[in-house]
Amino acid sequence: MKRFAPFLRRITAISVTAKILGMVAGVVLLLGLMVTLQVRARLERELRADLETRGVAITRSLAARSADLLLTDNAFALHQLIRDTLENNSDVRYTFILDASGNVAAHSFNQSVPPDLLAVNLNPAPPYQMQTLQSEEGLLTDIAAPILGGKAGAVRLGLSHQRLEATIARAT
Repeated sequence: MKRFAPFLRRITAISVTAKILGMVAGVVLLLGLMVTLQVRARLERELRADLETRGVAITRSLAARSADLLLTDNAFALHQLIRDTLENNSDVRYTFILDASGNVAAHSFNQSVPPDLLAVNLNPAPPYQMQTLQSEEGLLTDIAAPILGGKAGAVRLGLSHQRLEATIARAT
């Protein structure tokens, strides 16, 4: 008890007004922290859902637009379609189109599609299939959509979470 005597003397020496202000400040800080964490969680859910909705729309549009090109074996137009998709959507990190046999008909990679990537999110069921992947640059959402119900092939698209995470960090 003697160890705590100096501490108790300091606390009792503080005025009642200062004690009340200290408690109010503590409650305000605690409530502020709780609200910030709730807003952050809500914002993350909303932005993630937005990213996924946008990704599905891009992937399904790409699948619809590539059907005729894939069936007529128009490789140049397929590459142009992929290039336009990347240029117009900053969150898209990659996209590739598989033919009915599962072979890559067109892709956005410098060399070839990484084999590890080809092994995930296979055989998408209509209207689409989604999977979150860990990559060197962070989280990616891989979205796969069948072309003509899967009879002509599939489109795969990868969306980066970097902008989403940066927005959440700025808001917090």
